[in-house]
Amino acid sequence: GAIQAGMKPASGLWWMLGRIALEAENAREALAAFQNGAQALEAEGDQGGPEKGQAPAVSLHLAMGRAALDASDLVTAKRAVTKAAAHSPQGWEPLFCQGRIELAAGSSQKALGLFSEAWKRRDGQRLMDLSYYSALAFAAEGREEEALKGLQMAQQLGPGFVPAYRELVRLSGADPAKKLLLEKALADVERLTAERKAVEKTIDSTPLEGCGEQYLELGKICFKVKDPIAFDHLFLASDLLPSNVEACELLLSGMKGKQDIFVKVGYLRKVLNQHPGDAAAMRSLAEIYLELHVR
Repeated sequence: GAIQAGMKPASGLWWMLGRIALEAENAREALAAFQNGAQALEAEGDQGGPEKGQAPAVSLHLAMGRAALDASDLVTAKRAVTKAAAHSPQGWEPLFCQGRIELAAGSSQKALGLFSEAWKRRDGQRLMDLSYYSALAFAAEGREEEALKGLQMAQQLGPGFVPAYRELVRLSGADPAKKLLLEKALADVERLTAERKAVEKTIDSTPLEGCGEQYLELGKICFKVKDPIAFDHLFLASDLLPSNVEACELLLSGMKGKQDIFVKVGYLRKVLNQHPGDAAAMRSLAEIYLELHVR
């Protein structure tokens, strides 16, 4: 590939390869790529940074830490995150990763302290991963009420995030009705996740111009779990399948803000081009014209 051909800067190429491996849940391959990227970055020195194709130092070491954690290599994870913290002493991400390392090492109290500081540095802004791992640390400390709140927040911020559902089932207590509902929700999310991965695998091996139906299916799956990325897939589907009304209708259902109004008009016109008498589309278009004070 590009690295074997001697393309430069190599750190950026290793960085991209590591991210691909991490996305594919191949932690050890990702870790090896990030380690090669870090070595290359050190040898390169400052050649203009990410704008010139070099790997971003902080993100590279954080990703290395995550890959090492996923590979259960806590020593490497700690070393990588320490380097990230040196590059970004005021950042919240190194604290979050350090908390994950402490949690994996069984030090849930230390983890909670690090997560708490990470929350402060985010000015209270919510994040799915931080909510989830904070919840795990609370659960390990026996603070179930706080753990449940964190898991519920993680569910809201990361629709379809299976680990949060699994942990909620585990903490569901003695209420059989509640446990049954959570188990059903978990089964539904696991099924949809499996379907999603199967469609993504098909897309990965199919030329883009032939993926319209697959992107429509992927959008519908993500729509069911209320994942906002559904609309990215549906935009692609509507472009690849210009005569498909379903993709347009799903997109229109998510366009609620005033900033969407002109995009909405375009998709309503696409629906009317395929179904000229569509009463719902005509009504929506008329309402927009009235809102815009069109005479």
